[in-house]
Amino acid sequence: MLEPIYDYIDANRERFVQELEELVAQPSISLTGDGMEECAQLLERWLIELGLDTEILRTGGAPMVYGEKKVSDSNKKLLLFNHYDVVPPGPLENWRNPPFEPVVHTNRIWGRGVGDAKGQLITYFKAIEAWHAVRGELPCSLAIALNGDNEIGAPNFVRLAQRYADKLRADAVFFADASTLDVWGPVIYLGNRGVLAIELVAHGPAASVHSGSYGGLVKNPAIRLANALACLRDQNGQILVKGFHDDLEPLGTVQHRLLESLKLNRASKLQNLGTSEFWGDPGHEYFETQMFRPTLNVHGLTCGYQEKGWLAIVPSTAIAKIDINIVPNLDHDDIKQKIQRQLIEQGFDDIEIRETGRSPYATSARLDDPFLALAARALERVWGTAPVLYPSIGGGGGLVRILKEQIGNPHFLMVPFGQPDMNEHSPTESLDLDWFVRGIKAVVTVMDEFAKSDIGR
Repeated sequence: MLEPIYDYIDANRERFVQELEELVAQPSISLTGDGMEECAQLLERWLIELGLDTEILRTGGAPMVYGEKKVSDSNKKLLLFNHYDVVPPGPLENWRNPPFEPVVHTNRIWGRGVGDAKGQLITYFKAIEAWHAVRGELPCSLAIALNGDNEIGAPNFVRLAQRYADKLRADAVFFADASTLDVWGPVIYLGNRGVLAIELVAHGPAASVHSGSYGGLVKNPAIRLANALACLRDQNGQILVKGFHDDLEPLGTVQHRLLESLKLNRASKLQNLGTSEFWGDPGHEYFETQMFRPTLNVHGLTCGYQEKGWLAIVPSTAIAKIDINIVPNLDHDDIKQKIQRQLIEQGFDDIEIRETGRSPYATSARLDDPFLALAARALERVWGTAPVLYPSIGGGGGLVRILKEQIGNPHFLMVPFGQPDMNEHSPTESLDLDWFVRGIKAVVTVMDEFAKSDIGR
């Protein structure tokens, strides 16, 4: 009977939210390093208070926070995995409240990292606390591993996995991250796309010059970069890079069946996104494009004067930051070479390409995986409805692939506890408090189901 544990969670909801506020108020920006060490120490202290054997794992990059609790009569281990780093807040004027001063209103908590993923990783802590308070000893041995560089492509995770493989090896891995995208209910992700991140750099004069004197005489890198980007994607969003899609493998029967089971409320989704239409990759349906098609997305543009008012200059450089989602059969280096070739053929041989990060495509979970059935039962018990199975989600494939293939964890699932309009990476990032509580109960239920299962025996 888990109802007494559920009751404990409900009774302590307000305190749990306050502790989440404390965690969100502690910056942990992996891109800049701001607050990373302080956040790791906060999480370490919380794990110690839960009675876990805890340490901060280091290899020179962002630290990983690790805690483990061995149960004497359990010969199997559940790993609860997540990340505690967040993306930068971006321009502060876009925020209604300061990003690291979380506020609660309209039954939500708002702030940077509240959904991605601090409000999800803290569900592990509260599930353990609730179990201890009501039942005492945990139902199985478990570990919590919290990575510190997920938002920058996890460059240190390879070294961590090599050095601490024994700690990260488990009979099953549960990863609560992301939103449920288009479903106002439980979701399980079966796989991940990979990511290639690059910058395109256009060069102008050696230093910025007066545009009144030289604006019609000196090459403007901003205009040069804009024209270069236009040869990669057209005004309708179609990718123009020659050969970009040549190596895509056709979808299998299972993938088609999963896609056909997904439903989209088009009007509601457009409203949630605050846009009037979808665009790009014509001839392919919404979910196929979202999960199985590669992307070429510009996520940042930097050039010249950015402050209020105007400054009459020709800037010296212009930079476009691009992320590309990698799907099966596509090779990071091959895609980068095709972009370079496209630029050269279109007369942009002066555009410099810099790679800033990559993560590989991750293999998908099998539909007959017993851990999938176990998690589905747990989610249905908490939500009252069966979870929707998403074949894939955007990025993050590097972490998943290392955990599954390099370390050898046989069962891995990514289960989001964030509602569709969580708006992670946005200045309107928020987490619904009812979803937060359901997430805690879901972790409790997964622990219980795992302890009773044959996985690991």
